[in-house]
Amino acid sequence: MKIASRALAGFCLAVVAAAMPAPAVARQEEPKVQQQTQGSPDRRFWWKDAGTTRELGLSRRQSDRIEEIWKSSFPSLRVLHKELDGLEAEFNRLMKENTAEERVIMLQIDRVEAVRSQINKSRTLMLYRMHQVLTPVQYQKLTQILDRQRKERARR
Repeated sequence: MKIASRALAGFCLAVVAAAMPAPAVARQEEPKVQQQTQGSPDRRFWWKDAGTTRELGLSRRQSDRIEEIWKSSFPSLRVLHKELDGLEAEFNRLMKENTAEERVIMLQIDRVEAVRSQINKSRTLMLYRMHQVLTPVQYQKLTQILDRQRKERARR
C-alpha cells in the first residue's frame, strides 16, 4: 500500500511539475532580454516600444489605453502570483516530507491549480482587452511582430 501511495504521489508531482512554468529557465533567459533591450523600453511593453508602435501605427491614445489596462490588471496578477508561490511551496513541502495522506495532497493540488487557473484567466482577459483597443489590421501586425520576436529569441 505504501509503495502505491508513493507511486501516486510521484505521479502527481510529475503532473504538477510538468504543468508548472520552468522558473530556472525563465531566470536564465531574463538577463538576455535585459541585455538586448538596454537603452530601450522593455520588450514586454510592446505598446511603449517606439519601433513597435511605429510599425503598428499605434496612436498615443491607444498606447495610453493599453497602459491603463495593464496598470489596472497587474496588481491583482501580482497578488495571485504571490499566492501561487506560497501554495506551491506548501505543496513541495508536503511532497518532500512524503507523509501526508493522499487526500491532503489532492486538496493542495486543487488549491494550486485553482490559483493557476485564475492567473491564466486574468492574464488572458487583460490581453483580450488590450487587443480590443487595436484595429483588426493592427492586431494582425502585432501578431506578426510578436511571432518574429519569439523566433529571434529562439535563435539566440
